[in-house]
Amino acid sequence: MKAFIYLFFLLTLTACVNPPIGRSYAHIPDEGWQKTDTVELPVTVDSVTYARVSIGTAWDVWVDVRHTNAYPYRNLVVELVTPRQDTIVNLSLTDEQGRWAGSGLGYLYQHSHYAGMFHPDSTGADTLYFRLISLMPDSTLKGVHDIGIRLLPR
Repeated sequence: MKAFIYLFFLLTLTACVNPPIGRSYAHIPDEGWQKTDTVELPVTVDSVTYARVSIGTAWDVWVDVRHTNAYPYRNLVVELVTPRQDTIVNLSLTDEQGRWAGSGLGYLYQHSHYAGMFHPDSTGADTLYFRLISLMPDSTLKGVHDIGIRLLPR
């Protein structure tokens, strides 16, 4: 009986989660993220999903990052360039004591940060193009493993 109640509770929680409209991730080379390198993130949204999510409503944009212990800062500041606007996103990676926050296994830590709203246009384009630009002072930023974005229905 306990197993049934647990399973029902788990299914109830997962049923309330909206699946992403689209997502795109990029691996950062082991040598580091060059300040001159812009991460290009094409997000493909299928026509069924595009039609399901009504035009004129906003989509939530999340920036996701995975980093190693070699990352030298407590935060990561990036410029998110969307088809409609540019936004500065400051991703906090540690708690108040300076310990890595987020989830992770082994040497990788993963963080998700809300970056704002995106208003799609009425073209119904199946691929939207986003870019992330590092605004950190290092010419080569070490310790970032992957970075990307997710679009979620509002």
